[in-house]
Amino acid sequence: MTVAPTIRPIGPQVREEASYLGYIDVFHVLAIISACAIQLALILRRVDLKSERRPCPRGRENRRKGSVTDEDVSMPQTMLSVSTHGQGLYEFTDQADAFVRNHHVGQGLLTVFARHTSCSLLIQENADPDVQRDLKTFFGRLVPPSIHPDMSWVVHTAEGPDDMPAHIKAALTAVSLGIPVNAGRLMLGTWQGIYLFEHRDQPHRREIVLHLSA
Repeated sequence: MTVAPTIRPIGPQVREEASYLGYIDVFHVLAIISACAIQLALILRRVDLKSERRPCPRGRENRRKGSVTDEDVSMPQTMLSVSTHGQGLYEFTDQADAFVRNHHVGQGLLTVFARHTSCSLLIQENADPDVQRDLKTFFGRLVPPSIHPDMSWVVHTAEGPDDMPAHIKAALTAVSLGIPVNAGRLMLGTWQGIYLFEHRDQPHRREIVLHLSA
């Protein structure tokens, strides 16, 4: 004869023991997670200490301080001063090329930037001076002085009849150029030169920033 098992109701004491065992399991899991987090923090700290001990390449300390100097090997920068004596094109290819050569960069990009609003930058032929004369004549006919009848609409005339036309010519051209660098040389074409295009009549001293990215 088969005897049916006797089912006893779960009393308060049994429920309390089960609840207590559940709390123990939760605390055990939390303890494991906490121990893992501590171990991970220690590992990350050791990695940080190793990176702090690693010597910085030359020039990188200056970048951390927020300063930019010519000693910064990977991002050198300098400023040229170009004297002008009236409207026309003034070449400074040799100065830009010398700057690139002095920093021995394999491949990179030279950014040339004019810090003015009445002159601009051009890459143009440097073999025949007639090209430069024709460009000057073309822009002079395109945007004549503000005293010209075709320019009677100009309002900004306080700085002379050549001032507002100079701003327009600068807006039509460019104040920044990017020139690729390969094997420590500017990748200019055979007849290409870098020019400052002066749009004012009076002599000026223009500042040109050269920035080399490697």
